[in-house]
Amino acid sequence: MVTKLVGSISTRLGSTAWSMEGTAARVEERRGHVEVLGFTVRNGAPETFLVKARRVVCAMPLFVASGVLPQLGEYGFNAHRDLPSRAPWLVSNFLIDGMPDEMQGVPLSWDNVVYQGEGLGYMVSTHQDIRVSPPRRSVFSAYQALSTGDPDDTRR
Repeated sequence: MVTKLVGSISTRLGSTAWSMEGTAARVEERRGHVEVLGFTVRNGAPETFLVKARRVVCAMPLFVASGVLPQLGEYGFNAHRDLPSRAPWLVSNFLIDGMPDEMQGVPLSWDNVVYQGEGLGYMVSTHQDIRVSPPRRSVFSAYQALSTGDPDDTRR
């Protein structure tokens, strides 16, 4: 959808100079226009920007939209009624020295699931580091869905 919109607008304007990368943090309707507070990272530093438009298409999950669009309730959205309950997750990060031993012919995957385990698995968080040999240190992140009880009770 985004590709089609960008193509259509760029064709109409004859340029792609209008396009910018970023993430919407807040979308608010004002009289006669919509303001989008966005942010991006340039040269390693966060940077905010404001876009004013006549209309905005918000293509995001409702639980995200409920935090980005403060006026969403005016369109009939009720988070308690319209969002399914979701199990919380426990995320643990482990700084490890070296890399674990691997089985012969079975290299470590960046995303791993423990056979018959209760957790969602773990990932090698440094898997995108560019290197020619295993690193001296790495970070593994493990994920556990706390889904055995009622999500609201579990959060409390």
